[in-house]
Amino acid sequence: MSNENVLLFQIADDASLNFKEDSLVHTFSQKKTKAKPVTISVFYECLCPDSRSFFLHHLLPSYERAPHLIDLDFVPYGKAKTYIEDGQYKFSCQHGSVECYGNKVHACSIAKVYDQTTLLALLSCMINDNMSPEERGMQCCRDHGVDWKPIQECAAGSEGDLLLKEHGESTDILRPPVSFIPTILLNKSQRDQRSILKNLWKELCKLFPQESIPDECLA
Repeated sequence: MSNENVLLFQIADDASLNFKEDSLVHTFSQKKTKAKPVTISVFYECLCPDSRSFFLHHLLPSYERAPHLIDLDFVPYGKAKTYIEDGQYKFSCQHGSVECYGNKVHACSIAKVYDQTTLLALLSCMINDNMSPEERGMQCCRDHGVDWKPIQECAAGSEGDLLLKEHGESTDILRPPVSFIPTILLNKSQRDQRSILKNLWKELCKLFPQESIPDECLA
């Protein structure tokens, strides 16, 4: 056999070995699955003092401890009512018309901001003082590097009405029905609302995957 043929066989063998090694690495990486996050669904109102407290004192601090283990789902509607007048969706909100518009701003922010860390920071900023939804929304967007214009246009138009109506539908199908705002679901279950509202982090620690549980849960 010529030296050239021996060299070709060596190249073929080396390529085969590399392929097998790559396959093993690929198979191993497939087996290493990402820890499944806990989904927190927040049914709230933008002018509700208890909603504000939950965002600022429970949700935001808990998320900052383990952002990789938490998925967020926001439903700004609460105890509002939806009706149709002159072919358009109208709303009656627990804390008045300002809250209805503020809830639309929140709904449009949820629809337009795709990064959940930025979204949580934005909503927390707004709910901290939401008596002037437009002014506050503009300021919080500026502070967190978010484009205010598409959110404002959404909230002022039919898109905001439709989004708020859809949040109302999501709220109305909850079982048991909403009796307190905020209502919090963990992995789509209402569980023990008192415990969740008292100490969200403690309840999350019970649901985090054992193999990736944060050290703070073990303290």
